[in-house]
Amino acid sequence: MIGTIRPVVYRDRHLFRWAIAAILHVLGNVVAAITMGFIFGLIGYWLMPYNKGRWALLFGGLGILSMVYALDEIGLLRLPYPQRAEQVPVSWRSLFHPYTTAILYGLGLGAGVTTHIVTAALYVVILGLFLYAHPLYAAVTFGLFGLGRGVSVLVAGWSMRNLRSGEKLNLNVHRLMNQQDRIHMLTGLVLASLGGYWGVCLLLTLF
Repeated sequence: MIGTIRPVVYRDRHLFRWAIAAILHVLGNVVAAITMGFIFGLIGYWLMPYNKGRWALLFGGLGILSMVYALDEIGLLRLPYPQRAEQVPVSWRSLFHPYTTAILYGLGLGAGVTTHIVTAALYVVILGLFLYAHPLYAAVTFGLFGLGRGVSVLVAGWSMRNLRSGEKLNLNVHRLMNQQDRIHMLTGLVLASLGGYWGVCLLLTLF
């Protein structure tokens, strides 16, 4: 994806075109994420009658899930990631105009569940949106996820604007990937905090 919208593809004289492609990519991410968030919240809303009286237990279960996957994020456990382990098709780059490709990649990535999942935080967010059962709130919340995902690719692409060789590009990509451990550690701490919060709420409800 970075290779599709990074400035080196368009060169400096076409930096404006790159900016359009990058914005379209972010827009695709946000639109897909808002749509999926609304669907998650709507399903939760439909299931509300069946969950009546069980909210404390359900959020307590979500807290336990957060704590367990926090251990996975910081590397103390290895847990399964239920997912469709695919990426957006590379062939789109040759089949469509760069602007169309940028939008399609944005839509595919922004949906969250249609491509490879790299963090367990996504599961916690989705389940939380189900339980909160508010379509508009879910749409806004997941829309922020899509915005963050889209902007991260934009920032990574912009950081490569001066690269002119494949070797330098690969080195830059590897440098970015080396930051993943820190990101996973931070994500684990956030999940642990959320799990602790929901656990305390459950105990206060029961006792």
